[in-house]
Amino acid sequence: MPSMKQLMVILLLTLFFVQCREGDEQVYPHRLQFFTEEYKPFNYTNSSELTGLAPELLREICLPLHLTPDILIAPWD
Repeated sequence: MPSMKQLMVILLLTLFFVQCREGDEQVYPHRLQFFTEEYKPFNYTNSSELTGLAPELLREICLPLHLTPDILIAPWD
């Protein structure tokens, strides 16, 4: 009869391999909007495109999650 440790290892390995199926992409069901302002060098508009450290970091975070960030620029007012 297997011990409790062996059962836990088998369970964890099973869960791991079930989650690692190739081509099994999940779609996030919600739409996320991010708001920012013009604040160089962190976020600013250059040729009508939002650039800077914060938007680039946000895009890098969203890339492996298969999300397209919707970034809106709001005035300080």
